This record gives sequence, structure tokens and C-alpha cells, in this order.
Amino acid sequence: MTEYEKRLALLRKEMQKEQVDYYLINANDPHQSAHVAKYWQAVQWFTGFTGSVATCIVGKEKVAFWSDGRYTLQAQKELEGTGILQFTHYTQDALTFDEWICQNGGSGTLALDGRVLSLSAYRQLSQQ
Repeated sequence: MTEYEKRLALLRKEMQKEQVDYYLINANDPHQSAHVAKYWQAVQWFTGFTGSVATCIVGKEKVAFWSDGRYTLQAQKELEGTGILQFTHYTQDALTFDEWICQNGGSGTLALDGRVLSLSAYRQLSQQ
């Protein structure tokens, strides 16, 4: 088991304890900075992806990952063999993270670190 798989397993254990079905992890800090300090690099810590734009949804059994088009090849390389489902933001065929949740259980509790969620992302999630 890799370091990242162990971290995801520990997160899932906490999710189960807290009765959380999905956990949203993004690559933001509280200021929505372009360059995020290491402390706030949660996506990298859980997945190994080193790009600056990413969102993950950790479910009970699956992990979905989104980055923008600049990072598609990098994400494929860095996440190869992890089983993490990869999507590219803003492409026609890509699901949004709220659509992915709906297709993978649809209901349940979503947890996240509210300190790093943008207002637009909050509004998008609130509408679902």
C-alpha cells in the first residue's frame, strides 16, 4: 500500500466514524491564492498530484479527481496506477464534482474544509 493509499484509508476511516459519505478536497487556501503554501496542499498530500489546480472527491469506495486542461498529462502520469478516476474541468464530456456525486450514490453527507472553499463553489454545491 502506498503512502497516499494509506492516507486515503485513514480519511475514509474518519469519514465512516463521522458518518460522512463524501469528502471534497481542493487545492486552495483561505485566500484563493494562485500559489498555495505547502500547509494547504491537501490534494497533493492525499494523491501525489503536484499541479496547482485540482479538486478531489473521496467516496467510500472511489476517488474522483479534476484538474484543468493544463494538467491533464501531468495528472495522468502522477496518478497512474492509483485507481483514481480523472476528469478535466470545462470539457464537454467531463462530469462536474456535484454530478459525479449524484451518479455515485446521489445522496449522503458531503464534508469539506470550509476555509478553502470559494464562494462560487459553495453556491454550486448548495444548488444540488
